[in-house]
Amino acid sequence: MIRILLAHPSRLVCDSLRSALDEESDVYVVGCATSAEELRFLLPHGNVVLLGLELEDVSAFELLSEMRTTHPHVKVIILGVDDRLQTILRYIEAGAAGYILQNESVDDMVQKLVAAHEDRAIISPTVAAALMERLSQLTNRELPMSYIEARESQFSELTPRE
Repeated sequence: MIRILLAHPSRLVCDSLRSALDEESDVYVVGCATSAEELRFLLPHGNVVLLGLELEDVSAFELLSEMRTTHPHVKVIILGVDDRLQTILRYIEAGAAGYILQNESVDDMVQKLVAAHEDRAIISPTVAAALMERLSQLTNRELPMSYIEARESQFSELTPRE
């Protein structure tokens, strides 16, 4: 069962999302947080958080960082992101398990919630390409000397034939 915590500054948005999600089987909405304090209180009860871009004066980035530390098993999906590639990548790099664009349907949202719960992600091909490029950039950074030395010592144990 997917236990979803809704976190958005608008009670109207939370109630609308709850109504839409109540129609789904295997989905239970544990609550709606309109403030960071409510989110922290309800967080242990959910396994997926649908997070708006901010709560009160706390940004989603700050909340993501905090949740990764305090509840690393909880998946966070950012709600209402615009379709700018850099914005999406920024949230993913901050730890989001997914994102829901402003113009997506309830069906799209449910598919992404299920995917996050199952440790999968549904992303556009454009975002996938950008993530691969970013991973390539990170991989091409200079490796720390301790890593290189450890790899060389492993190879020194091999015979010439190996």
